[in-house]
Parts: sequence; C-alpha cells; structure tokens
Amino acid sequence: MSKLFTSLIVLLFVGFGVAFLGYGIYQLDQASRTTQWPAVRGEILECKLRSHTHDHKETWACYVKYAYDIDGQIHEGDRIAYGYGGTNNKKMHSNLQKKLSRSRYVRVYFDPGNPGESTLATGIHRSAYMPVLFGGAWLAFCGGIFSLIYFGGSIKKIPERLARINHRSLNLVH
Repeated sequence: MSKLFTSLIVLLFVGFGVAFLGYGIYQLDQASRTTQWPAVRGEILECKLRSHTHDHKETWACYVKYAYDIDGQIHEGDRIAYGYGGTNNKKMHSNLQKKLSRSRYVRVYFDPGNPGESTLATGIHRSAYMPVLFGGAWLAFCGGIFSLIYFGGSIKKIPERLARINHRSLNLVH
C-alpha cells in the first residue's frame, strides 16, 4: 500500500475525529448557554423508558415529550439535557423515567432567540464531555499512526528524518 493512500486513509480518520471533537465542543457550548435561558411551565405529553439492542448489547434511555407555551405559541420538545443519551445503566434511566412520569408539569428552559429549542436540565452534565474526550483520544491515536507512517514506520528513524527536515529547512533559508 502506498504512503499516499495510507495517508489519505489516516486523514479520513482524522476528519472523523475532528468532526466528533467539533460536535462535542458544540454540545458543551450549547449546554453552558442553557444556564442563561428563561424557564416556563411545560406539560409532559409522553414519558417512557426505551431500550436499544445492538450487537447483543442493550442500552437504555428515558424518552420524554413535553409541550410549553411561549407568547401564545405551543412548542414541543424532547431534550432532557444536552449530552443526555442512552447507556447500559438501566436503573439510572428507569429512575429518571419514574421521576418524570410522576409529574404532570415540568420546568422547561428555552432559548429566547429560538423558543423551539428547549431542555429540562440546564448546564453541563458529565455525559456532555464524552464526545470531546472521545474525539481527542481518537485524534491522538490518528496522530500516532500518521507519525509512524510519516517517519517510515520506525521510531529509530525519527532523529534521522528530523535532521533531514531541518537540513532542508536551513537550505531554504539561505
């Protein structure tokens, strides 16, 4: 396999990491903005525990749908919190579902610039950091693979390659 083709594959993987990291940063930014959002009373329309099975692994998440009124216009939302998603911790999601199901009304926080954007919980929650951590780790992994390809697959060759790069750089200056 040529270095060009391998480099293109690595760049594709880097692009995936950058996209994941960008998504994570966007989620963190959105979550932090929610602390400034006003709140209104909302009504729960639906609340249930959902499961998803993939590769014989089951994940759980609470699904809630709520309605709220902003200046006479009814909006519906389903976001619990930025970064909230399914995990294999059924008990945690089941407890959340039970708590929400016992309430007919909830406090809904909405974006004043876009009232259709809402959440039930404000601020940054632990799960919101996961895309950033995964994207960063993925990029570090890709950087390691790329450096192995770029430096000829051998760490022993790194000083020699750096010397050649420095030598070429010095020749360009003169």
